[in-house]
Amino acid sequence: MMCFSEQQKEEIVHTGIQVIEFKRSIVKASQTAKEVIEIVRDMLLKLVDGISKSLQVIRQVYKNLHPKEKYKAVRRLDKCGFSEKEINLMVGGSYHCRNNC
Repeated sequence: MMCFSEQQKEEIVHTGIQVIEFKRSIVKASQTAKEVIEIVRDMLLKLVDGISKSLQVIRQVYKNLHPKEKYKAVRRLDKCGFSEKEINLMVGGSYHCRNNC
């Protein structure tokens, strides 16, 4: 239920629309906005699912590569400008730093 003051009612009527029509248009706009948000949310969820599935396939293929082929990927990453730490995290899954204490 929407309540308008007398001043708001006069402004609405001054635009040439009745108050009840204005209220109906607000309700329709809010329903349409809810539908649009639901559609966008569903599309984003589908996009995230597709990306995660494709990343899983890439991860499985990469794990099945022979070490020589993995080393080629490491060299390519090195040429792209990644540091040794970043490459070890991507390829090996862990990075052990030295402690010189």
